[in-house]
Amino acid sequence: MGAVRGDPRTGAVFLTNPPSAEIWWVSVFAFRVCQRTNADPWERLGCRWNEIQSGTEKPLSGRFVYQVRWPDGTVRERTREIAPFDDELFKKVGS
Repeated sequence: MGAVRGDPRTGAVFLTNPPSAEIWWVSVFAFRVCQRTNADPWERLGCRWNEIQSGTEKPLSGRFVYQVRWPDGTVRERTREIAPFDDELFKKVGS
């Protein structure tokens, strides 16, 4: 009998629907610090947002603030709980 192997993944997989959207994230704690020190915490360069490519696996868990930008200019900005080893699907709603 062969050895039992666990899930080889090391983190959550981030996906967008439709594909080719940009995903940017920052921890809730870092976002709150940025709110106190920056005029616009949603400004990605001023608050050191991190980009994740769709289809990428990252070892993250906890509460995060995110921005998703689709090629047509649609933007979604929200907070999300990320669980390790889950697929995180960000869907575009409306047009």
